[in-house]
Amino acid sequence: MLDDVILLVIIFFLLSLFWYFCVMMPKYKAITGQEDSKKNRKKKAVNKFILETAYLTKRFGIKSEKLVNKKVLLTCSIINAFIVVVITAFGWFVPMILILRFLIGFVIAFALIFITYEIYGKILIKRGYKDGNKEDWGKVAKILGRKQDVQNRYMGFF
Repeated sequence: MLDDVILLVIIFFLLSLFWYFCVMMPKYKAITGQEDSKKNRKKKAVNKFILETAYLTKRFGIKSEKLVNKKVLLTCSIINAFIVVVITAFGWFVPMILILRFLIGFVIAFALIFITYEIYGKILIKRGYKDGNKEDWGKVAKILGRKQDVQNRYMGFF
């Protein structure tokens, strides 16, 4: 049992590093224009669309320019690795019929994706990543369950 948990922790760290360096960083370099253009190598075209930042942009109204930085992409990589490891642990430790594991794992995957990115989006809003007017801040405060006083409302603080 302890060996399995250690193996899952190792998988988590390796997967998060793989996701960051092999998936997120090429997209980051393509978006920011930092690709190595010294040699005219034939490279596979990199899709510049980052799904995680697109979801945070649409759901929370955070500008995509603020989300394309290494810290946010590293956090998204860690979230993705966490989701994969939780689903793997569920399939590994729960004794069920294989088809039932796949179905429940699929439901857990979507639930974890929405829950973790909702939490991360709210954390980004608290850190001031959202540019908005006073109505937007009022909606955010209402979602977070906080009251605003009049002075802080116009300054953009909670």
